[in-house]
Amino acid sequence: MAPSRNSFFPPLTFREMLQYFPEAAICIGLLLVVWGLYVEYEAGAFVDKARKVDAIVVQVDSKLHDGRRTYRPVFEIELADGSRKRFAGNIWRSPMPHGEGEAVDGWYSETSGEFRSDKMLALDRELFLVRHGISAILLGSLLLLVKKRKTIVKRIKQSRFLN
Repeated sequence: MAPSRNSFFPPLTFREMLQYFPEAAICIGLLLVVWGLYVEYEAGAFVDKARKVDAIVVQVDSKLHDGRRTYRPVFEIELADGSRKRFAGNIWRSPMPHGEGEAVDGWYSETSGEFRSDKMLALDRELFLVRHGISAILLGSLLLLVKKRKTIVKRIKQSRFLN
């Protein structure tokens, strides 16, 4: 049995769904801003707990993801006791952030056992999500103002004062 128009979530036409686009853009924008600020906070907290180290890219893993080549550098650092430790992050990037054999500066946290290169940390901290979130909020707000203006003009035209 097909759901009726009076069900809890009635089926909407494309035109009806577009009516909610401004509100959806604002909500999505807010989520992106919050997520971006969290990423920025987390990156700053990591640097506060980590120490500066030199690393070497010992290999670069690559894979095909959705028809696009992505890369993950594997870093090696020397610890305070003279032993060497390798780090392969869990984030695959495109374009390739570092080449094999490249010497890079980075940060190592002994508490979490995590390493991040300066370049990859800068990519995380570039506030990409915050910028796109603010853009979505501004777009949604502009569309909402246009939508409200059309409603007000329509009501004025329908009023008996203009007839």
